[in-house]
Amino acid sequence: MRILNHDMQRFLTYTNFEIDIDNEKEDILKKCINRAYRDLSRRIPYKYSLSMIKNMKKEDAKIFNNKKEEFKNSVYELFKENINSITEPIELIELIKQKADEQDIWTNEKGFTYGLSQKWVNMTLKYLLMFDECPISKEKLDVPVDSYIIKVANASEEKNKLGLDLNYCKSVKWSTWNDITEYTIFQDKIRKKTEEKNYETKIDWEYHAWLEQAKENK
Repeated sequence: MRILNHDMQRFLTYTNFEIDIDNEKEDILKKCINRAYRDLSRRIPYKYSLSMIKNMKKEDAKIFNNKKEEFKNSVYELFKENINSITEPIELIELIKQKADEQDIWTNEKGFTYGLSQKWVNMTLKYLLMFDECPISKEKLDVPVDSYIIKVANASEEKNKLGLDLNYCKSVKWSTWNDITEYTIFQDKIRKKTEEKNYETKIDWEYHAWLEQAKENK
C-alpha cells in the first residue's frame, strides 16, 4: 500500500479529528478529547434523548444542552490541568468520574459510569499517542475497553490468534462497569497475558485486537 503524502495526511487527520497538522496553534488535546467523546456518546445515559430535547420548550432544551456542554468543558479542563502531572490513566478516570457524579444530567442512579470514564480517557490518550502528543509513557497506558476488546481478550488462542483466554467479565457490558476494581483487574490480566505473548505493551496488542475484531464484525 502506498504511503500517503503530506496533503493526504492533512486531509485524513482533519476529516477524522478536525486537526490541521499544518497549524502549530492547533489544540490537539481538545480535538482528541472531542473525537474520543464521539466514540462513547451513544452509550452516555443522558436524562433526555435528542428526540426528547427537540420536543422540549426552547428554554428548557437550552438549559439542558448548556449543562451537557459545561460537563464536556469541565472534562477538557481536568485533562488540561492534570495530564502532565499524572503517571497513570486511572488518575484521570477517577477525576472524571467524580466530576460526573456532581452532575444532574443522567437518567439513572449509575449515571456516568467508570466504564464510560475509562473509554473517554483511554481513547483520548490513544489518539494523543497517534499524534506523538501523549505525555504518559506508552508502557503506562491502559487498553480502551469496549465490546471488541472484551471479546478478543476472552477468546481462546485456538479460536483467535490474538485471544488471551481471560474468562473475565464476559456477560457484563463495559459501559455499565461501575466498580473501578473490575477495570483494574481486567487491565492487570491483559498486561500479564500480553507480556507472556511478548508484546511490548498492552497497547501494541490492542491495536491488532481491536482492528481484527472490527473487520470480523463488518
